[in-house]
Parts: sequence; structure tokens; C-alpha cells
Amino acid sequence: MEKEKLVALLKKQMFVDRVAYAICGQDRIPVEEIHYEVWEHPDGWYEEWLRIVYKGGAHAIRSVNATSELGIFEEIGKLAGGGYYSENFYYKELTESGTLTQIL
Repeated sequence: MEKEKLVALLKKQMFVDRVAYAICGQDRIPVEEIHYEVWEHPDGWYEEWLRIVYKGGAHAIRSVNATSELGIFEEIGKLAGGGYYSENFYYKELTESGTLTQIL
């Protein structure tokens, strides 16, 4: 991975960590954890995912490939209340396939 690409991905991860610190554990927001993940395919391309874990254990997955920090923040806002599960199966299928490597 190119150094510039890694730095950009790490900045996104740090941004999500700061947002998670502000949101998680608030009384009226049902979010326990927020994670930014990057997975590498064997052919060298990457997938960026936002994973939100809700109180009670449910989780939502959202693809954030090539999304800016502002775009990721908007997705967190949309997912904070729960109810989006359309990408969960695809994420699970990919990450449990054994063919991808988690970078972040």
C-alpha cells in the first residue's frame, strides 16, 4: 500500500474514533461502538466499511469506499438511530470468506 493511501485511511480511522468517543454511551443514542474498517482483496483493491454496534447487540454495516470524513460523518448520523441492515450479509460473506485481509 502506498504511504499516502495508508495515511489517508489512518486519518479516517482517527476521525471515526473521535466521533465514536462523542456519540457512544449517550443516553438517547442507542450506539455502543463505531468502527472504521479497511479490508484488502487479493488483487490489491480495498473496501472501506463503517460498522456500528447498537445497544442490545445488533449492528449495521455501511460501505464508505472513497468517502470523505464529512461523508462518513453523515453516514454515522443516518445510522445512529438504527434500522439499516441491507449490507450486513455482503459484509459478513466477504469478511468471513478468508480471502480478504483486514488492514485497519
